[in-house]
Amino acid sequence: MLLSIRGAIQNYSTNEWGFTACDGPGRTIRGTTYLGYWARGAPNGFEDGTIAPTAAGSSLPFAPEVCLAALRHFYDSYRTNLWTTEGFRDAYNVRAGWWGSDVIGIDQGPIVLMAENYRTGSTWSRMLNSPIIQRGLERAGFTAPPPDRLKARVIGPTEVELSWRDNSGL
Repeated sequence: MLLSIRGAIQNYSTNEWGFTACDGPGRTIRGTTYLGYWARGAPNGFEDGTIAPTAAGSSLPFAPEVCLAALRHFYDSYRTNLWTTEGFRDAYNVRAGWWGSDVIGIDQGPIVLMAENYRTGSTWSRMLNSPIIQRGLERAGFTAPPPDRLKARVIGPTEVELSWRDNSGL
């Protein structure tokens, strides 16, 4: 996925990515039109080089190596423009010379929750152990093993093997 966008826009790279709905410059700068709030990264969607750090931060449990590298890059490269005492700004666009002014709770919340989930697994464990969540998932047709029987093993740079014991017949 990341390689398919590499080089498409000036600053997209292995360590510089983050595609989700976010603010944007919302104006034409030096002849290039940049959208305001928009869902970036959608298939066949509009791309203007705007990046949202919350995408990398919220993906930590799924791909920790690439997400941690991206977050470190954002902080090391753009700290004075992108980092605040409350966390990362919503978005930025290097090509446009634009740094979002907003630090948004709906961005910061998932980053903090997924950082803790990556660190300890407690976020998903608590959620999946909730009888209300279990009932809702069952009503929606989802089935899953209890979290303590789920095992994940990295088998390659882009592959994870999940295994569990099927207790449905017990």
